Amino acid sequence: MNPKEFRIGNLVLNDKCLNIIETLPSDVVCTLRTKQGNLIQARYELIEGVPLTGEMFVNCGAKPLQYTNKGYWISLYSLKAEIHFEFYGSEIVTTIKSDHCELILDRIRYVHQLQNLIFCLTAEELIFSR
Repeated sequence: MNPKEFRIGNLVLNDKCLNIIETLPSDVVCTLRTKQGNLIQARYELIEGVPLTGEMFVNCGAKPLQYTNKGYWISLYSLKAEIHFEFYGSEIVTTIKSDHCELILDRIRYVHQLQNLIFCLTAEELIFSR
């Protein structure tokens, strides 16, 4: 994956194991924290994004959409808005909704993309229970 996509704290897969990015020291390798708390070095070409699934949405505190059973929403209290994620087959349509407008966003497929979006909008980290 492209190292420019990542921030410290992003969840990623390395060797099919869930890890957290601890440091971004170069464009070739980064430091990851394993589930056991160990620090390891990993090359970016071996890191994969964690696919967004219903389970991942539940783990970050998202609520099921009331008007359809095919999605989730996260409140953006500071913006007085919500982000809605609706599943259409293998696609996830992401929309920011407020009382005044709706904005469909570029496709979000991975957990780190969701983490980065939430951080950009709210300056707060999205917390996942594991």
